[in-house]
Amino acid sequence: MEIKEWLRRGWRIERRINNLMEEKDWMFEIATSTTSRPSDVNVQQGGGNFTEAQILRYAEYSNLLDNMIDELVDTKCEIMKLIKKVEDARYQELLILRYIEFNSWNDIANKMGYEYRHILRLHGKALLAAEKIRERLAL
Repeated sequence: MEIKEWLRRGWRIERRINNLMEEKDWMFEIATSTTSRPSDVNVQQGGGNFTEAQILRYAEYSNLLDNMIDELVDTKCEIMKLIKKVEDARYQELLILRYIEFNSWNDIANKMGYEYRHILRLHGKALLAAEKIRERLAL
C-alpha cells in the first residue's frame, strides 16, 4: 500500500467512527423508547421486563460498537505516531492538517501561510519522508 493510501485510512476511519457513534445513539433511543408494545407479546423475558431486556441488548450491542471504535482509534493513533516521527515540523504540520484534521488544500495553504502550489510540493516531500519512516518501522 502506498504511503498516501496508508495515511488516507484516517479519513475512512473518521467516517466509520462517526457512523458507529450515530448507530449507538440510535440504538439507545430504541432501547429507551416508551412506545407501547402489542398486548399479545410476553412481557417477561429472562426474568425482567421488556424495557430491562431492551437495555441489556443495548448494553451488549454498545459494548460491541465500543470495541470496534477502539480498534479504529488504535489505527488512527498508528497514523499519528508515524507523522510525529517525521523530523521536519512543516511536513508534520501539513500531514496532520491533511490526514488527521482532514483540511482541504486551500485551507492548509492558508493555515500554513504558503501558496497552494507550494503546499502540493511540500506534500510530496512530506510523503517521501513518511514513506521512509514507514519502511524503516515496517508498518
